Amino acid sequence: MASGDNKTEEFTPKCWTHSSELLPLFCRDCDRVLCSDCVTGDHVGHKLCKVSEVAVYHKNGFEKILECDKTMSRLEEILHHSQQEQKDLAEHAGNLICNVLDREMEVGQRLKLWSKKMVEDVTLLKERHDMSLKEDEYLASAVLERKTRKPVTESDSLSVTYLHSEIKRLLTSKTEIAPQKKISEKLRFEAGPPVENLDTGFGKLKQFKVHCQENSSDEINEGDHSNTLEDGDNLNEGKTLHDVFVYQPCGKGPIDDIAVFDEHKIFVVSQGTLYQFIANRKDVELDPTVIAKGVYQIAPVLSSRDLLFITYNGKEIKRLSNKSAITTFTLKRQNYDYSNEQYLALNSDIEAYICVLWSKEEKGYQMQMFISLLDEYGVNLMNISCVPKSSHWKHRPRIIATCEPSSHVIVYDGRLEAVGTTPKRIHLSAYAGSVGVNPTSQFAALDLTIDSKGNILLAEPNDNAIHLLDKSLKFKRLLLTEEDGLTGPRSVTLDPSGYLWVGCSDGQIRVFNYQYLMCTDRKSRYLHSA
Repeated sequence: MASGDNKTEEFTPKCWTHSSELLPLFCRDCDRVLCSDCVTGDHVGHKLCKVSEVAVYHKNGFEKILECDKTMSRLEEILHHSQQEQKDLAEHAGNLICNVLDREMEVGQRLKLWSKKMVEDVTLLKERHDMSLKEDEYLASAVLERKTRKPVTESDSLSVTYLHSEIKRLLTSKTEIAPQKKISEKLRFEAGPPVENLDTGFGKLKQFKVHCQENSSDEINEGDHSNTLEDGDNLNEGKTLHDVFVYQPCGKGPIDDIAVFDEHKIFVVSQGTLYQFIANRKDVELDPTVIAKGVYQIAPVLSSRDLLFITYNGKEIKRLSNKSAITTFTLKRQNYDYSNEQYLALNSDIEAYICVLWSKEEKGYQMQMFISLLDEYGVNLMNISCVPKSSHWKHRPRIIATCEPSSHVIVYDGRLEAVGTTPKRIHLSAYAGSVGVNPTSQFAALDLTIDSKGNILLAEPNDNAIHLLDKSLKFKRLLLTEEDGLTGPRSVTLDPSGYLWVGCSDGQIRVFNYQYLMCTDRKSRYLHSA
């Protein structure tokens, strides 16, 4: 909210939340001066007016405060307390960081010991199995070689006795030769249960409140902008929290879609061409490899490291396997005639290998739209029908699975909808209309992604911003804007390491630490970069 500097001779009213010195409005409900960003945030629907309409009232009240000695003394105490608390906060934050790094070293050492033991166990088991197989090989080859030699003589009595007794044992134990794949089933690595929140095992940050008379300790909740970095969101080597990396892999062509497996396997779509490149923090302009042409949309399947993409005409889905082979992904569905179908969008799914949004023209209907959940072989696991508001879109839809069971979010021209993927379409909620930087613009989000807590991020080129919504599709704030270097964002994705990739209309890809964005406000980020 709006505030001022401590030095009165340099005092300039400003909004501490949004780092703005333009404060044209006043909220009568909250009794606060607002900037333009405040209006689209916590004060939506409040009673607003111009500052000039309440200036006289506040001028009289302010003069009374200046004349009150008790109030002045109290303000001096607050000033001294604030200055001392800032010093203590800086020192304590440094100690907390040391605690985190010490814990990281401790956990790292334990992880190395576990890894060393596992490698030793695998090596020992391999040697034991290998010795048994070599013994079988030695015996079998010796007997087969004897068949081609001269008859057995008395001098061979020891060899013959040894071979005869051992071969009987071998033949008895090998009555049936197991298929090759069975050897891998004798020794497998079974990972422990998935740990989505490592805070429980490693440690968590308790939020302490500064400028609060009562000593309280609250865990940071998911709705707070001061969310801390989770242990699962480790930074890539060489990166710091506030680093922003910029790549321009395809010249000036717009980045229409992004899929990131890791820094060594990144795919982008620009003007219908699918490229692959390796991130290089030293170079902005890269030399990507052309994978395919006539590509509309891509979707990574992290579990298998496959990449699926829709051809530009919407008639085929292709699969780029981890071995770099491109094949047609055939959908095996029954009881439907799909001669006129068109694939509109696809994405990975928590309940299936992939979810596909597709449409079909039917008699009596402008268009019928379906969501299909498929396994890795293209077998249909679920097929539901949904009726779009329009059959003619300026931009093709996008679809993504939420963190809730049987729930997906679809974005198409001017509308974002959450629907339940049950045998019948259930409309859950919707988000439409611009509430960001340019309220007069037409809402036309081009891409979306979702974080581990269900928050939805929308790439909105008209607002030149990334909208942040909660899981109920309620607008929370603008996470990134033009001030962060965005130029018409067209694509957005979160990689497995916790980094937010934003593809823009000018061909640039900007990479941000997502948790750093969530635990800071725009003011602190801009002051740090200044």
